[in-house]
Amino acid sequence: MPALKILATKRTPEIALDEVTNTMTFKGRSLPENTKQFYEQVKTRLNAYNPAKGTDISVDVAFTYVSSASLIALLSIFKQLKLHSERGCTLKINWFYEKYDDDLLSIGEDMQHLSEVEFKFIEVPE
Repeated sequence: MPALKILATKRTPEIALDEVTNTMTFKGRSLPENTKQFYEQVKTRLNAYNPAKGTDISVDVAFTYVSSASLIALLSIFKQLKLHSERGCTLKINWFYEKYDDDLLSIGEDMQHLSEVEFKFIEVPE
């Protein structure tokens, strides 16, 4: 299956999902007009994703802004990914936030708690 690549717009993030390298990236602003529809293709792809036991799965999340509706969709995605870790895969979620952006850091910490998946928080310069 070819990699999923969604280009960023002013309202939607860049999303990349590569099942060969077992990597996923969310980058930019996330406030789509129809959040459910926008993230549905990612969820559908993850439903079909079946990595072998022992696979290292890496997810990079680097939002500059994320709406509350997007957070609900992302939480669902993180819970889908958690199922793979429960099946013997290693799941690594890197949550990038700009220095002094306490709101985005706090959102990441909340997502970590709600999804019950460990995140690595990485501060980047403004």
